[in-house]
Amino acid sequence: VSGVFSHRRYSLPENQRFQLAWYDSLPGNRVGFNLNNATATLKIRYEPRAFYLVRRNRRKKISPAGPVYTLSFMQGIRGFLGSRFEYTRLATQWEHTKIWGPVGRTVSKVQASKVFGTIPYPLLDIPLGNQSRVLNNRSFNQMQLFEFVADQSFQWSFSHHFNGFFFNKIGGFSKLKWREIIHTKGVIGTLHPENQALIPQEIQSEQNLIPINGFSNMPYMEAGLGIENMFRFFRVDAIWRLTYRSPYPERNFGIKFSAFVKF
Repeated sequence: VSGVFSHRRYSLPENQRFQLAWYDSLPGNRVGFNLNNATATLKIRYEPRAFYLVRRNRRKKISPAGPVYTLSFMQGIRGFLGSRFEYTRLATQWEHTKIWGPVGRTVSKVQASKVFGTIPYPLLDIPLGNQSRVLNNRSFNQMQLFEFVADQSFQWSFSHHFNGFFFNKIGGFSKLKWREIIHTKGVIGTLHPENQALIPQEIQSEQNLIPINGFSNMPYMEAGLGIENMFRFFRVDAIWRLTYRSPYPERNFGIKFSAFVKF
């Protein structure tokens, strides 16, 4: 169990004011560029298979493969240190690692979140996009930044690490110790009309900007395959955008790179 108090102030840079702006309140007649937000968060994490080793007054956590459950409660505190927003966010997450012996391991994650209250969209659920060439396992790697917004959402991700199951059967590849990986992830959500109305889509359109929107009736999904442990620390992934496909081909397929040590 852990608790966190947070107070943050956000101010949009001049070159992104209309792209990321919002209406302060309903009816929408004043565009906001600054946020003052104070929150209190309580998080409960349950990892039934974890245990601790204690030696010489030092404690080390050991986390074997298995499920991990997380529940969090966040409350916006209006009036504290100038904070203007009162809302509640509930989120739950299930994560599980399953080892299949020589075939590798599967990592699964499911997350659900809901926001109660009418607040500007930067405080809602905004799936993390990635427009760089660097792979980010926590983001949707073929999604644009601020492409979607929701006040209740459901996300999932699955990846399987083969640990060289196929490459080790190919002559020269067995010496390279390269390891195969496949993965997919997705997200879907809804946006209530009250929160939708706080997005200044008319102003964004007038500025020739792509308006920020909620999801339609289908989820955003992407899938990829990759090779890890290249030269001991490189990883390369090919990732395809499966839904909400763009007329620009470079947004539907991408090559992402990352580097880390894998033992």
